[in-house]
Amino acid sequence: MRVKIADVARLAKVGAGTVSRVLNGSRNVSPETREKVEACIRELGYMPNLVARGLAANRTGMISAIIPAIGYTQHAEVMQGLSDVLHENGIQLMIGHCGYSIEREEQIVTDFLERRPDAFYLTGAWHTPQTRRLIEASGLPVVECSNLTDNPIDSVVGYDNYEGARQMVHLLHSRGHRRMAIVTNAVDPNDRMADRLKGFWLRRANLVWTWTASSSATRIAF
Repeated sequence: MRVKIADVARLAKVGAGTVSRVLNGSRNVSPETREKVEACIRELGYMPNLVARGLAANRTGMISAIIPAIGYTQHAEVMQGLSDVLHENGIQLMIGHCGYSIEREEQIVTDFLERRPDAFYLTGAWHTPQTRRLIEASGLPVVECSNLTDNPIDSVVGYDNYEGARQMVHLLHSRGHRRMAIVTNAVDPNDRMADRLKGFWLRRANLVWTWTASSSATRIAF
């Protein structure tokens, strides 16, 4: 039989409202009572209904993150850091990977919105029009990462892939290099890769250049 809040209150010899205040972290509970209630919660194995609590408070304590691939070290390290910081603040991370497909990202966003997250972390600035409409209509905070854009949904944190590639080619050219190759992954198109290619090609005048598309196993990106 599922343990209810009334069972905890009965064992702790307090009212159900007191148990609720302990669960919600209210300060209007004495340290002794809080300790007693928490001990009873552990003894009974009580688990609060986070869905119901989220509906009441209009918060679920969940952040949704969508990344293009789980296996790449760059994304894995970002998710690790994000998860660590959120955990310290009592928030959990829900991760989906879209495989560099903006159509799949749209489906994940739709599914995640049904779970009522408190905010979104998105990789890059390329999204389907429907994805943008859904997130804007939700009113949730959004951070787009890994690339800069002049038209973010909400907030953007990243770096300028276009300018970085352009300056790299300019530096190599200034040092006398005339034969350059860019090795990238043409299988997984995204805004970051597109901006790097634009930056590379911008400096192609007076250069002898070669564009080589590699497999994902040997991808080099800048």
